[in-house]
Amino acid sequence: MNVAEPPAAAPFEIFLNPADRRLQFRSPYPTPVDFELKDLNGRLLHRDTFTGQTSIISASFPSGIHWLQLQTEDHANAIRKVVVR
Repeated sequence: MNVAEPPAAAPFEIFLNPADRRLQFRSPYPTPVDFELKDLNGRLLHRDTFTGQTSIISASFPSGIHWLQLQTEDHANAIRKVVVR
């Protein structure tokens, strides 16, 4: 299966991707960022809000390709492909 990643619109940083145990996000915006992690079928795996930087335990999610959607109150948004091992 070949999955194309949508264009990134906002400068969010996602690191430790592919993720084995932990996935970290960083936002350059001073406002809260809402995020959702979904599997390829659109099933919600995790939802939360952060400001600045946060991390989640990726070991609790099924292995595979997932989509991470991030959005600020000012409507800066991005969708990133995340791989969990």
